[in-house]
Amino acid sequence: MRWLRGIVGLFLLLLGLVWIAQGTMLLPGSAMSGQIQWAAIGLVLVIIGGWLLQSAFRGSGVTRGRQSPSGRDDGPKSTRET
Repeated sequence: MRWLRGIVGLFLLLLGLVWIAQGTMLLPGSAMSGQIQWAAIGLVLVIIGGWLLQSAFRGSGVTRGRQSPSGRDDGPKSTRET
């Protein structure tokens, strides 16, 4: 699922950049050129795409048990002595 968020995030980010460029006349030649609302919509897409990319490549923050320095999972530790 993380890879899907990454792909969609990258697509929205790139599409938003194109729309910003068209809306601000940096990329002329379409009906969207010079229309400031497309730059604003592009900015929203860039923000959403960046958020999706960041969430796709950031760790979940959830740890699964204790790990030793060697990286092996030592499992739950018991405080009861036998």
